Amino acid sequence: MRALALLFLMAVFAFAEVKTFTQSVTQVIGDSQSADDARKEAIKKAQANALREAGEFIVTQTTLKNNQLTSDEVEAISASIVKTKVIDQKKYLCGDNICWDITVESQIDSASISEQVEKILKHRETQVKLEQTEKDKQDLTDENKRLAQEKLELQQKIENLMNQAANKTENTAQPTVKESKATRQEIDQYTQAIKKTPNEPLNYIYRGLLYGELGDHSKAIADYTQAIKIDPNDARIYYNRGNSYDDLGDQLKAIADYTQAIKIDPNLAWAYYNRGNSYANLSDYAKAIADYTQAIKIDPNFAWAYNNRGNSYGMLDDHSKAIADYTQAIKIDPKLATAYYNRGYSYAELGDHSKTIADYTQAIKIDPNYAKAYYNRGVSYANLRDFKKATRDARKACELGDCKLLQYMGKNGFISD
Repeated sequence: MRALALLFLMAVFAFAEVKTFTQSVTQVIGDSQSADDARKEAIKKAQANALREAGEFIVTQTTLKNNQLTSDEVEAISASIVKTKVIDQKKYLCGDNICWDITVESQIDSASISEQVEKILKHRETQVKLEQTEKDKQDLTDENKRLAQEKLELQQKIENLMNQAANKTENTAQPTVKESKATRQEIDQYTQAIKKTPNEPLNYIYRGLLYGELGDHSKAIADYTQAIKIDPNDARIYYNRGNSYDDLGDQLKAIADYTQAIKIDPNLAWAYYNRGNSYANLSDYAKAIADYTQAIKIDPNFAWAYNNRGNSYGMLDDHSKAIADYTQAIKIDPKLATAYYNRGYSYAELGDHSKTIADYTQAIKIDPNYAKAYYNRGVSYANLRDFKKATRDARKACELGDCKLLQYMGKNGFISD
C-alpha cells in the first residue's frame, strides 16, 4: 500500500451534498498515434485527475481520529462512488500538431463516502478479529504441543525413577547429602508445578517418587492418593503407593494396592513380584510363589522373581527347587550377588559345604562388602573344621558390622590365627 495514511474513528459529515469536479486535459496526437487513441488517452488522464481530486475531497470531508485509512482505501472509495462523464471534447491545430482538449466532470455524494468508510471499518475490524482468532489458535496449538512434550518428558522421568527404585537391593546405599538436597529441590519444583496445574496426576506421581527417595513414605502415599483421585485408572499409581505401604511395613495395604494395579494392568510383572514379596513377608509362601511364577510368565528374564521364588521354596524346605531358581537367576544375571548367596545357603541346608563356600565366595567377589556372605562362609568353614579360614571370615564380617560369629567362636575357643 502507498504511504498516504489517515487516522479516523468514523466518517462524520456536517451535511450531505453532491460535489462536482471538472478536469480538462490537452493531449497532443503523436506521430504514430491515431486521433481516436489520443482522444481515449486524454479521457483516461482527465478521469484519473478527477478521481484524484475526488480522493482529496474525501480526505478533507472526513473527520479522522485514532485509526488509519490508507491511500489505497481512499482510492477504492473514489473508484466505487465517483461518477465521471466527458462533458466536452474538441480536436484542433496546436502549432504544428493536432491536439485534443478533453473535459471530464465527476460527481461525488458525501453520504456515499460515509457508507464506504463504514464498510471499510467493518471489514478491517473483521480482518483484525480473524487474524487474532488465527493467532489464538496457533498459540493454543503451540501451547498444547509444549504441554504434550513436557508430559512425555515427565512420563519418561517417572519410568526412569521407577526403574531405579525397582532395581535397588538391600545393599543399595542411602542417598548422599548432596543427592538429598537435589531431590528436595526437585520436590520444590514439582510443588510449584502442582500449584500451577493441580489436576495433572503426573506431577503428584513424580513428587511421590521423590518423597520415596528421601524415605518420606507418608508424604509419598499422600501424593499417590491425590493422583488416584484425579486418575483412578493408572496402574502405576497403585503400584507405587503399594511400594510405600510396603516400606512402612503395612503389608495388607500394600497387597491391596498391588492387587488393584494388577486389575488395571494384568501384565505389570513388578506388581506381581512385589505382591509376592508382601505375601512372603506375611509368611504366606504359597501365594508368594504363585505371584513370582506369574511375574516370570510375563517376563521370563526377571532374575529377581526367580531369586525370590527360590527364597519362598527355601522357606518351605524345598531346597532343590530353590537351587534351581537361584541357578536360573544367575544365568539371567551373573552379577546378582544375592542369588549366589541364597544358593549357597540352600547348599548349606543340604549339607554340601564345598558348593556352599564356592557360592559365598562368588557373592563376595561381586560385592566385597557382603557381610552376611562372610558370616555364612565362616560358618561353613567352621563346619569343615577349618577354623583359620572361619576366623578370617568372622573377623571380616565383624568389620562390616556383624560380630556374632566372631563372638561365638571366641566364646567357644574356636579362634585360630
